[in-house]
Parts: sequence; C-alpha cells; structure tokens
Amino acid sequence: MSRGPSRRVVLRDGALVVLGVAGACQPQSLKPPGWDTGTGGSGAGSDDAPFDPCAEHPDAGSAGWSAVSLSSFSALAVVGGAVSVDLGRHRLAVAQPAEGCFVAVSRVCTHNGCETAYDAGRFVCPCHGAVFDLDGSVLAGPTNVAVASFPAARVGDVVWVKTE
Repeated sequence: MSRGPSRRVVLRDGALVVLGVAGACQPQSLKPPGWDTGTGGSGAGSDDAPFDPCAEHPDAGSAGWSAVSLSSFSALAVVGGAVSVDLGRHRLAVAQPAEGCFVAVSRVCTHNGCETAYDAGRFVCPCHGAVFDLDGSVLAGPTNVAVASFPAARVGDVVWVKTE
C-alpha cells in the first residue's frame, strides 16, 4: 500500500508553486526598452544631507547636466509650475515648488510604471494612488520604493538637471 508523497515533498513542491505564481504576478513595467525605471538617479536618502530643493549647485550647466529651457517650458517659470521632460533615458517631472527652488524626479511610478503628475508640492500617481515627496520618497503606497531624484538648479533662463 502506497502512502503518497512525504510531507517534505508536499511542502517543497507547494513552496515552488507559490514562488512561481508570485513571480508571475509581479507588475510589468509600462516603459519602453532602455528608459529609466525611476530607480536610477540620486534617489531619496542617497546621502546623509537632508533634501533641500533650494540647495545651490555651483556645477549646474557643466558636464552631466541637461538643460530645460524656460522659453520652451514656460510653466516651470512660475512657482507651483511643473513640466514633463525626457532628458536622455530619463523621463522626468521638473517642478518649482517655491521661488527659485527646483526639483526633478523620475515621473515613472515605481509601483506599476504609470506616469506621476505634480500636484501641490508632491508627485501623485493616478493609477493606484501612490504619492511621492519632493525628494522622491514615498508618502503613500501602494509602493514602498522611492522614485529617483535628480539635482536641479536655475542658471539664467535654463533649469539644469543633473542626469549623469
């Protein structure tokens, strides 16, 4: 008389099935191949200094910085204004939350790849309600992964974003 599979075999095979289903259920990114997923920039909390959107960046405009012209993106010239720009492989939202202070974050939500929008000092994902602070850190889920943040500074009529 056969007793069937051992408890060890049932637990092992069950765990493999659960892992396989969990892996298959991971959200697929909606980004085109080669685009930044939002986890690449300096990111929230990447160093010990507190985030300051008004921080000076004396190297703005030098190698590794990308230009966002205020004449082409006039909404950015106004406090509370924001624009969506593609700089190299980075899909960014650039905003001016306070006079002379600029922020740039990946506009690709880390939950499911939807595009976030700037709204009253934060970046909101319309798909599932994730909310990100000015430094890219998560204010509300469903994700717990910050979007990448990038240093930004205005020099003349250009907002420079450090993309490399």
